[in-house]
Amino acid sequence: YTALYKMIRYTLDNADKFTAEGSIHVSCTMNNGKAVISITDTGCGIKKEERNMVFDRFFKAENQHSGIGLSLPICRRIGSLINCSIALDESYEKGCKFDITIQNIA
Repeated sequence: YTALYKMIRYTLDNADKFTAEGSIHVSCTMNNGKAVISITDTGCGIKKEERNMVFDRFFKAENQHSGIGLSLPICRRIGSLINCSIALDESYEKGCKFDITIQNIA
């Protein structure tokens, strides 16, 4: 639970950092034994050409003002250790949406 909490916390911290105005929403859905926690914001978003790099260590988006570019790579690594995954929903255009998928919920 602590590891999952950290994934959610780091993702929420990023949403907060890049959403000066607007909102941040957290939702959870269940589908075929999987839980999906979605964190959606109406912040500045990520440029299309940068989206494939958001999980690279030390990558900082062009519009990023602080941080060292490790929170999302750490989330991905934590997920790999606890049977979860995190992905950027590239179809979302009004900010950012990250989905944390928890496999095999009994």
